[in-house]
Amino acid sequence: MPDSADEVLDAISGVVSKRIREYWFIVRAFGVNLEKADTFKVGTMAVLKCPVSVLGSAQIAYDKHPDPPMLQARAGTLWLHGTSVGTEKVAARLFAQNAALVVGLIAIAAAARREWC
Repeated sequence: MPDSADEVLDAISGVVSKRIREYWFIVRAFGVNLEKADTFKVGTMAVLKCPVSVLGSAQIAYDKHPDPPMLQARAGTLWLHGTSVGTEKVAARLFAQNAALVVGLIAIAAAARREWC
């Protein structure tokens, strides 16, 4: 039993700090088409045509994925890649928030380029 608040905080910090690390995320992005580049960066995130090179550089064996052909480049399929630091749950939430910002920025850029009749 801890004797003070500092001991409680130290115990909690010890448990949580072991779970904090950098997590990689790759999700499919629909409704966006890259005409010229294979990839582009928006802040710490990248929009990719094919995630295989990123998975390879992260030493992730994508051949064990339930649907390996899904990871191959398909016309009209893009991927959003980024990293977040925290516990798994916190990192996933941070990635989702950053992904929403990036997708919103892309939508604004697309709307600004649209020619209205």
